[in-house]
Amino acid sequence: MDQNTSANFSTTNTANNDTTLQFTWSFVPAMEAVIFPCVLIFNGSILALFLVTRRFQIPFNIYLINVITSNIVFALLDNPLDILNFISSYWWLGNTWCTVYLYAINVSSGIVMQSHMLITINRIWAVTFPHSYRRHHSVRNAAVLVIAVWLLVHVVSLPGLIMDATLYRLPIEITGCIINTNEMPVWSIMLQLIIFALPNLCIILAYPYLVSMRLRQRKVRAANRSPATTKFGGSVHFKANRYYHREASASASVTVTNNKAPERSQRRDNRAFAIFTALTVSITACWTPLDTYYTISCFMDLSTYVKTLEFCEILFVLQPALDPIFFAVIIPDVRSQILQWFRYRWASK
Repeated sequence: MDQNTSANFSTTNTANNDTTLQFTWSFVPAMEAVIFPCVLIFNGSILALFLVTRRFQIPFNIYLINVITSNIVFALLDNPLDILNFISSYWWLGNTWCTVYLYAINVSSGIVMQSHMLITINRIWAVTFPHSYRRHHSVRNAAVLVIAVWLLVHVVSLPGLIMDATLYRLPIEITGCIINTNEMPVWSIMLQLIIFALPNLCIILAYPYLVSMRLRQRKVRAANRSPATTKFGGSVHFKANRYYHREASASASVTVTNNKAPERSQRRDNRAFAIFTALTVSITACWTPLDTYYTISCFMDLSTYVKTLEFCEILFVLQPALDPIFFAVIIPDVRSQILQWFRYRWASK
């Protein structure tokens, strides 16, 4: 993800008079080459499981499917070109592939960030307006929000990419594959803030609020349950005739039946919050350093901080592989399906 400043993390892909193509490997492209197939396998497996298993097709999982899909699209468009950009002595793939590369690192990576932001918005809606959430949140509405996010990223990103490709593209043989941000400073800053920096900040700041709201809701639920439980328990304890015990047993059975839906909803809410927690940790650890670097670079020159940039890139490369791992660990049905598949494969051998 080079975002709006540069498409070139490689320190060797710079202007030179030597037209001999040379490949030089370093730690970052080697790591990306290892992570790339893992991203495709992990995300592809979870995506296939969500799509073919009907019980996984609930409204909240639409956001998870969106995250996984955006990870796959970004990996396919960005990783091979990014690796070549790292190891090559100059950009030798031409303007068309340069445009694809710039699209990947600005639009595709932006969709990944906004997809995580959408889960944050979903959790804020769920805890702030729970009645509205239960009434209006559906698979259809979740899909509409996902489509809106993809459109938003394209609306903000494409004008600058189109202008760069048609009007301001620097000679790739000299400068490498980068966006000419000097000709589009307003768009450059707007892209960084709207698509990357502000969503990243909102994800981090929303977490304490969501934790406090969940604790408050637990106290309210505990207070509402306590009087009814005491009254019912006392009446059962002091009434001894057989008829009453039959009625009490039937009443308890109805109560348990009626409580199944809220308990199921509560389990789903806890699972969704656990997923949000894991994704917040991954975004904070893997995206925030690089987002911070590029946000600062919009206002001051950081070209001498090469090692800092490479460290941020190493963290960033890890993130798409972490999401499916979190989903597999946190969602019991996903975990059980994966374990069942492994047991089947082991038994077949």
